[in-house]
Amino acid sequence: MTKFYQYDDSIKTFSSGNTQFPALVSKPSGDLVICLHGFPDNLYSFREQLVTLSNAGYTVVCPALPGYAVGNRLPQGYDMDAVSDALIGMIEVIRQHYGQAKPVHLVGHDWGAISGFACVSKAPAMFRSFTSLTIPYNLSLKRVLSHSLSYLPASWYIQLFQLRGISEAIIRSQQGKFIDLLYRLWSPHWQVPAAHLAGVKRTLFDQQTLTEVLGYYRAIYGLSPAAIKGRQLLNAEIHTPTMLIKSENDGCIHSSLWNSLDTSSFHQEVALHTLNCGHFPQMERPEAVSELLLAWLKRY
Repeated sequence: MTKFYQYDDSIKTFSSGNTQFPALVSKPSGDLVICLHGFPDNLYSFREQLVTLSNAGYTVVCPALPGYAVGNRLPQGYDMDAVSDALIGMIEVIRQHYGQAKPVHLVGHDWGAISGFACVSKAPAMFRSFTSLTIPYNLSLKRVLSHSLSYLPASWYIQLFQLRGISEAIIRSQQGKFIDLLYRLWSPHWQVPAAHLAGVKRTLFDQQTLTEVLGYYRAIYGLSPAAIKGRQLLNAEIHTPTMLIKSENDGCIHSSLWNSLDTSSFHQEVALHTLNCGHFPQMERPEAVSELLLAWLKRY
């Protein structure tokens, strides 16, 4: 068994209503830290931080995002209102399981970070701190057009993912070489472990999972009341201490998107750190990310 999948015996499933959330878990210890992965990824994304934080006395839970497992699909869709409701319900179940009544630390990368912002916007009392990897705040079409026009060419994949059926076929073709391409484009200086890529493809290509996962992107342009409410959550006031980790060589999140960040949205401490890496800092620079997290979590 490779280094990257040595924790398979530590997968636990948490049930929230009719929804099942498989999660990579550390040994029970101290305060809860919940880590949310992004796309294209899976619940192993924070495997290195799980070990480091667990050794430092934290209980770490890394669940599959809604849609990334057969049992946690959301029939109502993947706008941020629906996703945050599902995650908040899951987090409450995890707190009860570990007998922890106090708020938790939340960490998110990519869609895990976007979902995390929605969660702390909606239920700030549940969270002691939040850490967003690679994702700035205050993202909206209006702010992108006002502050980040240079990002639009880099968002080609979002437009591709709107093509239902066609994008699924492209991603699945040639043994998932599209996933390989995204990793090369988004983290151009990282030699991605073959075991990680294989695991991500297994996750995404399981039955209908790929269509569910692309639902996050398809909800971006949704016109339903829930989709509109979900977008509003991503521009609300934040009352949770927040650390932002920006990647210098991120081929997915164009640097101009950070021009949209409005620190006046934060009513608690906000800290910004920059790392020399691509779109997956938790795997490209695991020691640096763990060091930042440990210093941040100890403050709260």
